[in-house]
Amino acid sequence: MASSSTKLTMKLLIDSKREKVLFAEASKEVIDFLFNLLCLPLGTVIRLLSKNGMVGCLGNLYESVENMNETYMQSDQHKDVLLKPRAPISSSQISVLLPANDGCANDNLEISFYMCPSHCSYNVTCDNQFRCPSCRNGTNLLKVSLQSKTVLTSVFLKNNAGI
Repeated sequence: MASSSTKLTMKLLIDSKREKVLFAEASKEVIDFLFNLLCLPLGTVIRLLSKNGMVGCLGNLYESVENMNETYMQSDQHKDVLLKPRAPISSSQISVLLPANDGCANDNLEISFYMCPSHCSYNVTCDNQFRCPSCRNGTNLLKVSLQSKTVLTSVFLKNNAGI
């Protein structure tokens, strides 16, 4: 599990005239973080980014399931399987963003996620000592990657918190 001393570092080659990132050299921890983004179930991505920040109707779909009465679900199904899915893959070699998948979401296991000590609005850890990557930039990177083809420029240069 990641510790509070984990640092994610990137070196960026920037075209300052065009205000664009041309090249990025990333540490192993950054690459592991990015690969872990690919392991996140869609329901988790929507929950982490907030329904309001989603492009298109995915936020609306999530909210509809969230507000739906349990009587509309099949008797052997639960909303939490959709709203709080477990990560299908885990590796001890990769910094953990979500708990390992030890079973299905119906296991009655209590899983807690913690807010960054810097009071970021979202986090991606179950370790209460872990400081999120560059605070807002970790989840902002995920959010912008769903909305932009120039992710690094949007996150690190334009500083668009609203993107």
